[in-house]
Amino acid sequence: MGVVCITDVTLAAVPDGLPHSAEIFGEVRSPGRVRMSYGFASDRHEAGSVVTDTLHLRTPPGLLGFAASQAGAVLRARARVLTGRLARPV
Repeated sequence: MGVVCITDVTLAAVPDGLPHSAEIFGEVRSPGRVRMSYGFASDRHEAGSVVTDTLHLRTPPGLLGFAASQAGAVLRARARVLTGRLARPV
């Protein structure tokens, strides 16, 4: 018999500041009682855009190191994707 893991993800956008700024936030709830809330905001800047990425992680005892390393990898990957999407063509 296989193991089924269901992770609940909620994502919402805050369009109030468009087109000068935007904010997206969400929360992830895993079956292992790992909770992660995150958000990123993009603000117009004279040189392009400034993106602020925020992550809050809550875990049961003993899982923090592993969950933090996984979350860090996701943040670095998202930074690469956002940089590619937001970069101005030369």
